[in-house]
Amino acid sequence: FINPGTVNASPVDQGSTATQPVTEEMDEETDVLVVGAGGAGMAAAIEASKAGARVTILEKSDSLGGETLRGGGVMAGHDTFLTKEKGVNVTVEEVWQRFNDMPAVFGALDLSVARVVAERGGETIDWLASLGVEFEDNLFADQNYSGEMRIMHQVVGGGPGFAQPLIRAVTAAGVKVITRTRAIKLLREGDGGDCGVVTETHRKQRRIRARKAVVLTTGGYAANHKLIELLNPELPNLGFVCSPESVGDGLIMANEVGAISTRTSLGPLTLPAVEVDSNDVFQWQALDGGGIAVGEDGARFVAEDNLYINGDLT
Repeated sequence: FINPGTVNASPVDQGSTATQPVTEEMDEETDVLVVGAGGAGMAAAIEASKAGARVTILEKSDSLGGETLRGGGVMAGHDTFLTKEKGVNVTVEEVWQRFNDMPAVFGALDLSVARVVAERGGETIDWLASLGVEFEDNLFADQNYSGEMRIMHQVVGGGPGFAQPLIRAVTAAGVKVITRTRAIKLLREGDGGDCGVVTETHRKQRRIRARKAVVLTTGGYAANHKLIELLNPELPNLGFVCSPESVGDGLIMANEVGAISTRTSLGPLTLPAVEVDSNDVFQWQALDGGGIAVGEDGARFVAEDNLYINGDLT
């Protein structure tokens, strides 16, 4: 378990723990409270609203998008509008087998989650397209993810092209958006009889009740060196290319109420590119910060600004 007292200092707000006392009364109510406004959080908010729930989404930065804005906008999926158009026929079982053949460096496979992704990845791409996310008019295979299957879809405009239609859909759905507000504690039955979160804005705390559910979509923890030391002690000096706000807030809050965190090892943390045949790892994130790749002779041999580079840098 994570000891919140040792790891919850955010690099973007080191003084956040000195706050006003919290009252027992709830300051606000909603049906579904989504914590984190990246792609996952916005998708959850849109679908909950579509199902008739009153939805509030919390985001500690000053705008929506999260790490999705920084992503490359590449997704894999079979049986999509584009695979049908291009005549690419791939089955669920072929995708499922690919998941099972992934190199161990990507981390332990969660079979239940992987099966859902295999079955519904294509449906998700079609859902995104229905919201206005545009995809390039081509499919490709990626050695590290899809193997030989041409099921990789590229969003036009990368991360921003992915996030902006979701942001518009959140607004159109009437979701209440609260930015510059950090969730610092989960409340569940027994904590005053309510489910929800304690939030913090400018060192002032409030309680929000969620009558139906709290959805945690707070992203990773690569910008929290204390958590890296705890969960990946072999990588105490690992750098990061994510937002400095990716400090594991959700992991910390969930562990406080008894949740157990899984898949926190090297693979899920840094998402390395891997040459499948040899299992050699190349940390392509090193290039995101302006790094260059050179051979034994010190000469550059690849365009480092390529959107996607596989394990052997091709």
